[in-house]
Amino acid sequence: MESENKVEYIEPISLQLSKLLRSKGFDLADEEGVFCQNLKETDSFGILYNYKEPKKYLFGLITTNPKRMWIGNIYFKNQNRGAEPNTQWVFEVYGRNNIEYATRLANNWVSLFDIKIVVHLKSEHSKFENFYL
Repeated sequence: MESENKVEYIEPISLQLSKLLRSKGFDLADEEGVFCQNLKETDSFGILYNYKEPKKYLFGLITTNPKRMWIGNIYFKNQNRGAEPNTQWVFEVYGRNNIEYATRLANNWVSLFDIKIVVHLKSEHSKFENFYL
């Protein structure tokens, strides 16, 4: 009797992309722009970028991290936004100045994941990460 492998490992696309982004120096956020530490399967997430160096005070004893740029949200599944799993993702971008960079990111994902991506300008001005109080 032949042994069949009945266990198949499938990694969700959101985990694959989030690991790729983290390896490139990006951080992840929820849809409200709040930093998320944990990687998890999700229908969407925000992308944060450190664009400034931390500031040091008192001879380096105190360090403050500036707010990260919130580039936008990537949607894998959201019918209202036109995102369909395995067919089309939607990348909503905050700030006209981020469109070129976001388009380059999306072009990389198109070839890696064999998917169509719509880049949508969501806001004329850039946004920065949010915090829960």
